[in-house]
Amino acid sequence: VVVDVDDLDWVTLQSRVEAQPWPGLAGRLGMALALRTVRRRCRRALAAFNGCFATNAADVQELMRWGQQSLLLANIPHPDALPTDAVTPIPPAPAGSRTVLFVGDLEFGPNATGLNWFLRECWTPIRSRAPDAQLRVVGRGLSERQRQEWSKSAGVAVIGVRSVSEALGDAGLSVDHAGD
Repeated sequence: VVVDVDDLDWVTLQSRVEAQPWPGLAGRLGMALALRTVRRRCRRALAAFNGCFATNAADVQELMRWGQQSLLLANIPHPDALPTDAVTPIPPAPAGSRTVLFVGDLEFGPNATGLNWFLRECWTPIRSRAPDAQLRVVGRGLSERQRQEWSKSAGVAVIGVRSVSEALGDAGLSVDHAGD
């Protein structure tokens, strides 16, 4: 049995607490306990699999360090996912496309935070220069509250789950939350 691993939970949690440490002694103790618990549970779960696929070299190295047979998926368009000739190119956007695309797991806090920031800081200036610009929000984990809030912005279509390749085919530009 092989599992496809994306964003190792303990690595993601570690980076979150490094970026925003939990305050005080109780926070540091809670952080250490949470990280230890997540690592232990992940290690136990991974032991049930014969191997893992990961989407980046750092995750493969981390899994190998734990003794887990791991391979890098060459079909994921990630900077270190090689060989690049195995990646199917995305077709060019239609000429003159004014569609901007956001794709993400909206249950993952940084993705929702990034989209909120983009709407607050970037979308109004974009629309003032390109009034016909459209933003499509595609992804799983969309709450009704998020749908209602984001749909209030002019030119925003909150779609939810949809074929990513189909959505990319319509878009002239895609935005990504790259960190705080």
